[in-house]
Amino acid sequence: MMESIGRLTRRGIGGGIDDIAYGNGIYMVTSAGSGPAYYSSDLENWTQVGFGNLPSNNDNVYFHDGLFYFGGSQFYDKEGEISNYGITTTADGVTFNKIEIPGENEISDIIFANGQFVTVGRNIEIMTSPDGVNWTVRPTGLDTETLEDRSLISISYVNNLYVATCLSW
Repeated sequence: MMESIGRLTRRGIGGGIDDIAYGNGIYMVTSAGSGPAYYSSDLENWTQVGFGNLPSNNDNVYFHDGLFYFGGSQFYDKEGEISNYGITTTADGVTFNKIEIPGENEISDIIFANGQFVTVGRNIEIMTSPDGVNWTVRPTGLDTETLEDRSLISISYVNNLYVATCLSW
């Protein structure tokens, strides 16, 4: 698999591969920044997912219960204006569903653990969802004034605890 992924990165996807998930018989990879995603059933032949189907900054993909979930930030309309913020789901890399999320959250990572979806992202924001469709912003208890310009970049669930990592720029 790593050899095939290496061939994909040499194809020139923007910034290299950022995340990978497997489900429904296909591999889905995202490229860094606002680059496209790709999918493959055999790790040899890759199909690019169109930009209009994914939120910008779609650096992460997660598979759960038959669907791939792409986090990111905003969607753009045909005029190039921000239309909303959201998550995109797909079962096959061809048909997509855009899910609007509250506020202006940029999602850095998404997981399903302990019976719920959890996202982390910019401005130390955490959201949860019981179904991947209806999202609620959760308080972190962190002082966002002190942690200005910081983002939660990854989330894991270990020993009945959610563990998030932070990045400062």
